Amino acid sequence: MAPARRGGTSSVLSSVPLQILLYINGFYYIFYFLATLAMIFYKSQVFSYPDNFLAPDLTLLFIMAILEALRLYLDTYQLQHLPFTMPEQRKGPIWNPTDHSLEQAVQRET
Repeated sequence: MAPARRGGTSSVLSSVPLQILLYINGFYYIFYFLATLAMIFYKSQVFSYPDNFLAPDLTLLFIMAILEALRLYLDTYQLQHLPFTMPEQRKGPIWNPTDHSLEQAVQRET
């Protein structure tokens, strides 16, 4: 943990493990999309795949691809432009499992 600077706030602009996971997830989803698309075409050619299910399957696959691309873009944008704060830098109440003050207050009232 880095020491805190005096007179200023320290904020980390990104998280390296998160960047790595987003990068890998982008390639994973490309392969997932292509494999699912190939599987749908294979099922429609080889098996008795109802034609009235082909259009909804393809529509849902493309909607899912658009949403995933949007999610990856917004996550990458957030990493580049918004500060990433560590839990010890956050302001406000954070639940602490070792803090028994609420339990002690309830026991005093009873």
